[in-house]
Amino acid sequence: MDIDGQVDSILMLINGNIAGAASRSGSAWSWNMPQLEAGTYAVRARATDDMGAVSESTTVVVTLTPNQLPVVAWNQPAQNARIVANSQTELSVIASDPDTPLGNVTSVTFFANNVQIGQGVNASGETWSTSWTPRILGDYQLQARIRDSNRGEVWTILREVSVIVDPDPEIATVFYVGASGSQELLDVNELSDGSIIAVGSTSNLDWLPQGVTPISLTAPGLATRGTGRIGFIVHMSADMTTVYGFYHLAMDLVRDVRWIRKTNIPGTPTGVLYVSGAFGQQSVFHWKTEWKLCGCESHRIRMDRYRDYFGELCWGTSMGCRWRWSGCVFGLRSQQFGQYSPDDPHHRCFRPG
Repeated sequence: MDIDGQVDSILMLINGNIAGAASRSGSAWSWNMPQLEAGTYAVRARATDDMGAVSESTTVVVTLTPNQLPVVAWNQPAQNARIVANSQTELSVIASDPDTPLGNVTSVTFFANNVQIGQGVNASGETWSTSWTPRILGDYQLQARIRDSNRGEVWTILREVSVIVDPDPEIATVFYVGASGSQELLDVNELSDGSIIAVGSTSNLDWLPQGVTPISLTAPGLATRGTGRIGFIVHMSADMTTVYGFYHLAMDLVRDVRWIRKTNIPGTPTGVLYVSGAFGQQSVFHWKTEWKLCGCESHRIRMDRYRDYFGELCWGTSMGCRWRWSGCVFGLRSQQFGQYSPDDPHHRCFRPG
């Protein structure tokens, strides 16, 4: 305080050197000591008033001890644990700071194969945990990074686990198609992350599990045909207990989505998927020799008056996709329904104009 004026500024000195200026809030002055190496330091304040008078405080000796890194140990899961794909798994560590109350653990971050998978929550005591739902089968190395309030950082030892297919799934939890006789699953494929994609036809969407929101797919220029059916694509977990996404064309637009083809090399991430199916209700299909359409691998088919259609799914992640309508492919009816040659013009498929 200043009995004949007011204090104008306060400089802080460490070992005789100016280390910073204190800030004022009302009549109180405060200053944050900078990060220093462990050791003993002489600290004093130098005040200047509005008249230019200067005075210094008595010296305070401060001893700084080295920061002790946090102590951490794995709690869950156990080493070499086997985790079922698409099931929620708790990861937790026990972390403490030996510097308490002068320091404390401020964050715990979990990693799987060096990729961050969750931020730990201090639910109780010294336990920090997060949940992890692995979707891709394989071996993983788990690790947690712990940081304290004094900028200390330490990592846990690696914890190795394996993600597997459920060896004993609860069948009662699997959603299914066909109980009312109005749904059909016509083709099924496994994606590179182990999840399942299926296509088919349905007369309504009432059978979808609760909480699944159907996403409508567009087909520009395509007229309705009164089929009374909905062609659909459904994306499910590897054990088929969870629906990740449900995509469909409008009612009466097509008869079904009948085939799905992948373009990726086995063992590589799923990329573009091609789907095809029938427009009319009375289409007759027979598998024949392979053919190509715009990079789409499908098969030659025989049809009775009706058309085939193609769409393209660009699968970016296991939880979603982009859709692009490719157009119509005509299947011309043959006058002879016996065996035929691939060179028969009545059986050639082509893309219009």
